[in-house]
Amino acid sequence: MHVITFLTYRDTDQLDTDGDDVGDVCDDDLDGDGVQNDLDNCPMQPNASQVDLEGERYTPG
Repeated sequence: MHVITFLTYRDTDQLDTDGDDVGDVCDDDLDGDGVQNDLDNCPMQPNASQVDLEGERYTPG
């Protein structure tokens, strides 16, 4: 039901962190680095290489 809603109606008030015209609620790659959120060590920081030298799930921008 929600998929149809997202595809049919544009929600202009919804946050779109990476500017890809997909609201964050529906976006499977919040930072737009090509790595899906569930596999991304830093889902809000673009880092396609996924380098995390310290192992704390944070990569400095």
